[in-house]
Amino acid sequence: AVLNKIFIHEPFEDGGCLLRKPKKNPMGKVYKIKEEKKVKRVLSDEQVEIIRCGCRHVRDRAIVEILVATGMRISELVGLDVGDIDINLKRCIIYGKGRKERPAFFTPRAIVHLKTYLEWRRSLPDTSEALFINFRKSNGVYGRVCTCTIRKMLKEIVVNDPRLEGLNLHPHMFRAYLATYMAR
Repeated sequence: AVLNKIFIHEPFEDGGCLLRKPKKNPMGKVYKIKEEKKVKRVLSDEQVEIIRCGCRHVRDRAIVEILVATGMRISELVGLDVGDIDINLKRCIIYGKGRKERPAFFTPRAIVHLKTYLEWRRSLPDTSEALFINFRKSNGVYGRVCTCTIRKMLKEIVVNDPRLEGLNLHPHMFRAYLATYMAR
């Protein structure tokens, strides 16, 4: 009965650390320690060319060219459908974070490799509406490629070429490369 009275009323100021309600924020005077911001490593033009040459399939080359040309996120690339691409206008509609739509424009090099990929893709029966598809069927249909497949493909390119040794290649590096290229 005594305990119920304690918790019903306001906590005691002098009743120990669990029962005392602090009047001020104890972390109010503690300031964040400033950390050095390191410059992120950006792909060089030579490295991008080596990556392009290291692609083993027309699908892989089209993926790399689109990442280089548009700088889109990997989730945006995986979410592309064939209907989102307009070859004549050399652009596509990207559905980004927060369901935002925006156009992305292709370079002539990306258009050439995208057309080659689409010709190869039309030769396959039972494909889904996804732009980039897996090499194996799932439930009788070539399904949408997943992000892990693209990451694995990029890792294999790095492993197979000694000039890229030590490079931790991931899809977001193409965004930084495009931003640096546009700034130049």
